[in-house]
Amino acid sequence: MENSNEKLKYLRAQRRLKQLKGFYIHLAVYLIINSVIIFANSKKHGFADVMTYSTAILWGLVIIIHLVSVFFFRNWEEKKMDELLKKYHNDGK
Repeated sequence: MENSNEKLKYLRAQRRLKQLKGFYIHLAVYLIINSVIIFANSKKHGFADVMTYSTAILWGLVIIIHLVSVFFFRNWEEKKMDELLKKYHNDGK
């Protein structure tokens, strides 16, 4: 039983690391790409125009959703996983 608990902890940690890595990669790509887009759009529209920042604003909303899903819904997901594991474990007996 202890081996399965250790394996479960390892798999959870591995999954969490994958989620964090995915978020940080998404954030880095957002910052790099939007810096280029803002710079390019500022040449055409100027820094005062909303069109210069439209992509960054919309993509920023997606980044916020990703942030919330990775950092704030983690406890809910773990509790639900424990609940389902207990259910499947008890159904097997």
